[in-house]
Amino acid sequence: MRLLLAAILMAGLAAVAAGAPSGAGPSSSRVVSGDAEIFKSLHPAELTLADDLEVRVVSRVRPGWVLLEPAALEIQPRGEEDGWARLWRDAGLEAIGAARSSPRLDEGDDGAWIVIERTLTLEPPLPGEHATPPLSFVLRGPDGSEETLSIASVPYRVVSVLDDGGERAELEVGEARGLSAWEAPPPFPWVRTMAYALAGILVLLAGAILAMVLLTRRTTRSVLDRLPSRIDRMRRRASESDNLPGLWDEASDLFARCVSERLEPGAEQLEHEEMVKRSSGWFGLTARDRDRLADLLREIDRVRYAGEKATRERTLAMLDDLEAVLGRIKAASDMVVMEMQSGAGPGGEVKA
Repeated sequence: MRLLLAAILMAGLAAVAAGAPSGAGPSSSRVVSGDAEIFKSLHPAELTLADDLEVRVVSRVRPGWVLLEPAALEIQPRGEEDGWARLWRDAGLEAIGAARSSPRLDEGDDGAWIVIERTLTLEPPLPGEHATPPLSFVLRGPDGSEETLSIASVPYRVVSVLDDGGERAELEVGEARGLSAWEAPPPFPWVRTMAYALAGILVLLAGAILAMVLLTRRTTRSVLDRLPSRIDRMRRRASESDNLPGLWDEASDLFARCVSERLEPGAEQLEHEEMVKRSSGWFGLTARDRDRLADLLREIDRVRYAGEKATRERTLAMLDDLEAVLGRIKAASDMVVMEMQSGAGPGGEVKA
């Protein structure tokens, strides 16, 4: 009977020993100085690849003393190659989160202390025995003196995830962590319906914005509406100023702006000969209008590029032709607007 009890006791002890982390050691570490205390702990001491490792570091310093933190505790974005992310990664851990409390004053029987708590969330490495990296703090006194406080590594164990049969499952790290990650369920029919409804709302909103833009453009005064006063000012300058070539340049720009409003968007980028070719498709112009338009543009080109002289009489005659051609352009533009408002597109050529 005694041998049987002894055997049972030995088997129980062996089972306990088998379940305990071999070499895991304590799950916390502490360093104490006269004016500072640092406590580091981790949880859990044994974890699987699907778990997160939480490291907590609490420091207490006397008022007037400053504790300089190591780079491993600096709060930086994930993926940075310096500071705490790199240090933990070198130890096989991936830093995925960090939090640091504001300093608080604790007053007790042992005096006043400034307390700061830091919590790091880490992804564990592959299964095996591991340890968190040691941390070194610098304690700076009121007189400027400095002392280095080092807190030791804390061991922990990472075990594999077991399958239902009790055999050790060979899982990649990403697959194991996916066991604990929330996965969105497949979309239900009502989700698709809501998506279509949202798309419809967005289309209606875009249409409303476009209508507002078009309405704003219509309420904005057109350059064609200001054409008579603009031509009159150019005539006065032709009579008084000696900068006649500048008026020919201005006439070319004015023509392009008037045409681009409704007949040929982007006309400012076209050469005059190209405008002459495209005028055959401008709704509302007669064949006579197009001939006069071509003569005007070629006349402007001869003065601007062929070196022909811009006399005062020639400039005034050009402005008369410009006013007449742009008057027809305005009438054609107004016809385009009326056709669009009536719901019919621009029709064919208007005969003289």
